[in-house]
Amino acid sequence: MQILTLTAIAFFSGSVMYSYLFSKAIARVDLLCVGDRNPGTINAFRNAGFLVGLLSMLMDFLKGFLPVYFAFWTLNIRDAGIIPIALAPVLGHAFSPFLKGKGGKAVAVTFGIWSGIGLWVLPTFLGSCMIVFAFVLVLEPDVWKTNFSMILMLLFILFYYRNGYLPVLWTFNMAILQIKHIGELKKPIRYRLLMMKPSESREKE
Repeated sequence: MQILTLTAIAFFSGSVMYSYLFSKAIARVDLLCVGDRNPGTINAFRNAGFLVGLLSMLMDFLKGFLPVYFAFWTLNIRDAGIIPIALAPVLGHAFSPFLKGKGGKAVAVTFGIWSGIGLWVLPTFLGSCMIVFAFVLVLEPDVWKTNFSMILMLLFILFYYRNGYLPVLWTFNMAILQIKHIGELKKPIRYRLLMMKPSESREKE
């Protein structure tokens, strides 16, 4: 019953679409009608301004972090029971019932759930990988920055934590990310080093 209750709370937490709410309240922008029509953080940055985007990113992170941190560190749920609790805010964000199943791409909330488990270790590793793929070995479309960073984080999890339930959580988390980025996955992957111009990377395709 405890796991079920925490999962329900975590799902509700994830379902609150702060990007959508902040954009409407502060910038008077309906994210479902502008940009890529995604009610997530990136669309908020692009169409509602930096402040709204920053607030949205923070809240999307926290709505994943807080329920998982509470379950993992306060209640000491450090077995397979953490899987539904951690997946719940990601699912809630990706398919929010408050927006009739529409939702964001779940990157910030993914950072949140892994921070709730690994504190500074996992988000630092994941964030470092994404910085490399964004500014050193530049991967496009953006989904590949996330995908390769997540794959490297899985290897880190297997080496550092050496348990069975975190790789299972990673697998379901990764599956949700792929579903939410299906449009980008249909495009060919492009890469370039930081010192290369975009035109040079296209010549290598």
